Amino acid sequence: MFGRTQRALESSTPQRETPAHWALFSKVPDQKLDYSMLAASLDEGTAEAYIRALLAGHTDRKPDDRPDSLPWFGFIGGLGGQPAPALTAVEWSDFRDGTKQPITPTRLLVTDWERTAVEGVTYQALAASYVDLGWVDITGGPPRAADGSLSLAIPPVDPGDLVALVRRYTPEWTGSVAALLLEGQRVVFTASGGNYPDLVERVRIFDAVAAMLPYACRANLSASTWASHRVAHKVSMTFAERAAEGQVEVPVDHRVPPVPQTMDGLAYVRLVASLKSKGRSADQIVRHLWGVSDPRLVRTPTDILACLERMDLPAAVQRDIIRRIECLPGVEEVLNTFGWGGLESDDMRRVYVTYLCETAVSGRAGSVHARKILGNHWAELVDQWLVDRSYDLLRQGVVNGQDQLFELAAVGGQGNAQHLLRRIADAVTAVASDSIIAAFTQLLTAAPGRIDAGDPEIHRLFLDRSRAGAWLVIQLSSAGSDRLSPVMRIWRGQLGDRPHWARPIVAAALGSQGNVTREDGDELHRLWPRGLGTVLRIASRAKTLAVVFESVWPASVTRAVEVVVAQDEQRTAELRNRFMDIGASWGKIDDANAARLDLILLILGGQMPGLVQLNGLTRPYLQALGAGWRFGAVEAVHERLRMAFMTICVPDPTRVPPATDLQLLVHLTNAVQDERLRELAGPYVSSFLAMKPDGLQDLDSSWTGHLRGFQEHRKLAKLSREIAPPREIAGAIGELLSVQPVHLGTPLEALMPWLSQGREQHAMHLLIYLQRNPHDEASRRFALLLIDIIKTGAYYRGLSQSVFLRELEHYTSAVSSLNKYARKGDGVIARILSRFSGASDIQQIVAIHSEVRR
Repeated sequence: MFGRTQRALESSTPQRETPAHWALFSKVPDQKLDYSMLAASLDEGTAEAYIRALLAGHTDRKPDDRPDSLPWFGFIGGLGGQPAPALTAVEWSDFRDGTKQPITPTRLLVTDWERTAVEGVTYQALAASYVDLGWVDITGGPPRAADGSLSLAIPPVDPGDLVALVRRYTPEWTGSVAALLLEGQRVVFTASGGNYPDLVERVRIFDAVAAMLPYACRANLSASTWASHRVAHKVSMTFAERAAEGQVEVPVDHRVPPVPQTMDGLAYVRLVASLKSKGRSADQIVRHLWGVSDPRLVRTPTDILACLERMDLPAAVQRDIIRRIECLPGVEEVLNTFGWGGLESDDMRRVYVTYLCETAVSGRAGSVHARKILGNHWAELVDQWLVDRSYDLLRQGVVNGQDQLFELAAVGGQGNAQHLLRRIADAVTAVASDSIIAAFTQLLTAAPGRIDAGDPEIHRLFLDRSRAGAWLVIQLSSAGSDRLSPVMRIWRGQLGDRPHWARPIVAAALGSQGNVTREDGDELHRLWPRGLGTVLRIASRAKTLAVVFESVWPASVTRAVEVVVAQDEQRTAELRNRFMDIGASWGKIDDANAARLDLILLILGGQMPGLVQLNGLTRPYLQALGAGWRFGAVEAVHERLRMAFMTICVPDPTRVPPATDLQLLVHLTNAVQDERLRELAGPYVSSFLAMKPDGLQDLDSSWTGHLRGFQEHRKLAKLSREIAPPREIAGAIGELLSVQPVHLGTPLEALMPWLSQGREQHAMHLLIYLQRNPHDEASRRFALLLIDIIKTGAYYRGLSQSVFLRELEHYTSAVSSLNKYARKGDGVIARILSRFSGASDIQQIVAIHSEVRR
């Protein structure tokens, strides 16, 4: 067994040298003498007292598989109230005394408490250091103690190893056994059927039980790997065949927690259970108890209970915090003892953090102390509290008081204040409401000490999160260029090569075009549609419209089309007014941008101020206009633009416009290359050319198909000048309207010479001929138009109106009746008209009416 034991104990690598005393209680071979102190480096009386304190049985059994076989290891924390951890080892030897009895020497090692307590020496560590000595001499000291002094190579102890042992044997079992020791009971570990743990496991059990008591309790504990129930002793923990009177038997093979026998013991067990129910882990409990190394703190069971109760100190301090009782010393003690990880819940940690941080920034008594505590225990949850508090203030629009937060952040280390600002920026930009961005903008402007408002990492957040960046631009631009320009310079340095929504804004503010492109404008429109207006307002103030307008024009015209198609009249009016203001503030605008602006205004229902300002149409203007017309989004409003062009160039659709207006229409139509617009303009061009063949320029072959009525115009004009009969005039008008039926007013220009004063009766004949065929809707409509013109005199005043004005209702009735009998043919109509050729106009109308009715 000793070989196996030695190998197991040697598994811990010795690393620390600790001074120790030693003694040997043995016999001299072949002599008939009793056991005595044969050698020692300390007072023999003291040495013998240690040995007798751990004397718990006698044996001469060789090492074998019996539980009581040698070696026996004993441990004791000190004598007479003087802490001094000691180890005894009773071992077998092959030597015999003078009576032929085997000699079983007892070897003793005594260490210094101050050294072992600081280093946290365990029973296992002491046993390993003893084995490491290789002490086999039965009459002399260890090999390393040639001069009497000795240094033990004690292996390092990791409290985590003790935690593992406690978990292995369960905190409930080890805690209950520890409660028995607290009561002062002597514990005897037994095993049913003699199935006892080996030597190494017994020592581990001693350490596991002791780990559930304050470390300082080891000064008053003792243990032995075997004891006889026949020998009276006062060893705290032993392994034995059975318990003797006054001892408490605890089976090690069933692991049923024993029941303490006093109020203190029961309270200790309940306290351990309470701590575990509050989230305290075995690791926390063991490490807490491990840290209590002053024997003066554990003189009574009450003291020991108080040590464990200190683990519940965080809860007591939390209650004081909630009750607003000043408790900075208690908070400091808790954090020094347990750290943040020792607090049982996130809620408790929040209470502690809030109390410390609020005290630290309050400026009241204790704020310096609170800052000191935070400085010693700075953690992520402190940073998070600062972020949350700053965010809450900003959400309320409060900037005052932020200085104290950044001063406190600086306590957390160099650069921590700037780190706080970055985290606040991250929180603010993630939500990006107008009010919180406004408050954050004020914070950046105020720039509390220790922070850099121009931190690229902060501004990168605004660039990456367009909603937040948009609000920041709005806030800064409303305050003027002095606030906006510095930030835009920072942004310019952050922009890469890819299209970015912020580049047009930067260009507008700084006036540097750089590589701003239409793709940048498209990104702006995609991520911040209303940002187009902001860019243009900034550019208007900064006089940089020429720099940015082309880049944002596609997005701007797309936006204009969207509101028009959506029939959003309010938004359409807002945009129209905005672009009118842009044109007014631009000053000297180049021709291409004038065309782009005019096209947007036309879409929004406005005029073409850029065209008005031009001395004459230029190639850049027309090219930009054509390109704008062909832009994809504009296709949805082509018909709206055609009507706008026609309204501008042909204000009165019933007459041919002047040459200048018609020439403008030709140029605009040529620029946009739109066949439908040529179709609308064709009749007016045809009518004009009929009278002035060389009056228009730039009529290329693309117009050929839209001048179909040209010859008909020429024919009507010739007949009109020759004062042809009404029947021939009516026929020419019908031919013209058959090829250009849309614009009924276009024949009027050619008809003017025929409708001269004194020809009122011929005009009536013409009207009757025009309305003779009920299926010729175009001629009938033209007749009604001519009636209206003669009646109102709004277009032509050559004829006398008196006839038509006095009895127009009779005339209209006559014509209406005549139409009903149109099947009689032109010969009948001619005979009717000639019969009354000498009558007055009114009489003729009445006569015709009566004749037709007969």
